[in-house]
Amino acid sequence: MSQFMDWVLDVAASHPDLEGAFVDADGEWLDVLLADGRAFRFRPSQMIDESKPEETRRSLLNKLLKIGVQQADSAVAEGEGGAGASTPARESSDPGDTGDANASGDSVELADAEPQDQSARPSLSSVFDAIMGALTSQNPLTAGLGAGPESKEDSLVVGDDEEEHDGQIRRLPIVRPADYFLPSHDRERDDSMVYIPLTEFIGVGLAEDHPDTIQPLFFSDLAERAIAPELGPLFVDAVEELRQLNFSEGQAGIELGIADVAGARVFWLTSPNNYQSSWFADLDMAQTISDSLVQEYPDSLPLFIPASRTSFFAVMADDPRLPKLMEKLRGHENDDDALYPLPHTVASDGWKEWIPMSDHPASKVLEELRTTYRKRMYDCQAKEIAAWEGAQLELKPYSVHRLRSGRCVSNCQYSTRDQSASLPQTDFITFVRKGTGLPWDEDEGETVTIRFHVARDVWPDGFQKAEGVWPPRWDVTGFPTPDQLEELQEAANRNF
Repeated sequence: MSQFMDWVLDVAASHPDLEGAFVDADGEWLDVLLADGRAFRFRPSQMIDESKPEETRRSLLNKLLKIGVQQADSAVAEGEGGAGASTPARESSDPGDTGDANASGDSVELADAEPQDQSARPSLSSVFDAIMGALTSQNPLTAGLGAGPESKEDSLVVGDDEEEHDGQIRRLPIVRPADYFLPSHDRERDDSMVYIPLTEFIGVGLAEDHPDTIQPLFFSDLAERAIAPELGPLFVDAVEELRQLNFSEGQAGIELGIADVAGARVFWLTSPNNYQSSWFADLDMAQTISDSLVQEYPDSLPLFIPASRTSFFAVMADDPRLPKLMEKLRGHENDDDALYPLPHTVASDGWKEWIPMSDHPASKVLEELRTTYRKRMYDCQAKEIAAWEGAQLELKPYSVHRLRSGRCVSNCQYSTRDQSASLPQTDFITFVRKGTGLPWDEDEGETVTIRFHVARDVWPDGFQKAEGVWPPRWDVTGFPTPDQLEELQEAANRNF
């Protein structure tokens, strides 16, 4: 037995929650059988840096043991586990989760919460919730954030990431959903936050890392500090600072934890604390991770999911439990810390949202997540644009419709009575040709519902992409002629 595991056993033996428990070491694994018959096991060496001060290691181990006791399974987990292995778990009380709730690799093996506690827990599985919550001292999808300073809770990962760096406060990238940045659009009028879009619905800003807060930077802040507002170099430097932050206090360059969530194999980024989602701004690092996963899982596609500020993870596209995993992310769209929990693929030229064919098992839940989160962002955008000086076009809303099949689609409408309007980018657009409404006019009009991108192809002269607007919107002027409307209907019949 290693000297480190001897120390682990000594600390565990004195833990107040383990009174009367049987504690034993099996190689790198710590096995705990509680007095009431429940049990849990994990690998301390994968969660604790042995080079850390003894006080730091003891505090971390005690917190991990406390989590283990709270989430302990009623049956002893068997098997060696490790990266690529799974261990039996009791039957879950959650009818939507029939998979194992165990973790391996860099995670603790913990079972689901007891049935009576299940209704009070968030929809994430107990492994993902408990471990990610432990690493940030908060639920990963319920931390309070906003466009102002962001609070930083105490962390189990202790280092110098909350201190000044070489006499200067660190400037780091922060990845957030579009609506996080929208309240400050026009920097000439209301001092815009410093940010650039990474995708149509995710952006990256700059922030200063203070001991208790993450302070987003505005252009006025750059002026006060005499920093040239050249965004390219600023964000390159911030990403490099993120990489260096993760090397502080002997931490590895980047750490990937492995857990089984709803039966799916999940690879989540565990550090640096409070900045896990910031890796979404580092394409080179994401591409390296993607290449490594492909080497280990040939013929599969890594999907990256930016769920929240502290929950950024990858899962393989061919994982049969992907639908169950995505179900775990439902219901958090109104959480302040929620980001945009849709799968993305990475390439050298940027991120692309992964949208499977409609017959894919995960398609239905992904449609619901996609429309729900996009509606939130477009609703916020419309509210902000309406307050702009000189705003003239009517802002058409982003509507979500649930079909009889249970699927969710987004839609916007444009009618002959509009003549000009600003439209959100939706799945479908409905053209409404209205009659005159006069008593002698029996023409009740007609409607054509067609996929948005097909409508732009069929009637290109009618659409113009709005400038200076994010997420994307389209300005429409005029209305299709009868012949064009007939052509749109024919295209709709082919592509619906």
